[in-house]
Amino acid sequence: NGGEVRIATTALASIPELHDDLVESILSEQPNGDIPVQVLSKAIGKAVKPNHNTFYGPAYRRKMVPILVRRALEKVVVE
Repeated sequence: NGGEVRIATTALASIPELHDDLVESILSEQPNGDIPVQVLSKAIGKAVKPNHNTFYGPAYRRKMVPILVRRALEKVVVE
């Protein structure tokens, strides 16, 4: 609805990470302005590099990122 898409990840590294450049790059490839939920969630999942600093290991957290990003986007985006 003319809003802005901003995605940040936390609990993966020592500081939160804002993924503005990646999101902007993907959205700029959309000719009709749609928000590609699956593409964004997979890209964010590939971009993160979790540290081994919590109970859950990096592999588990890396696997969960695309799922959680997709769920969050689906709540705010109507495809």
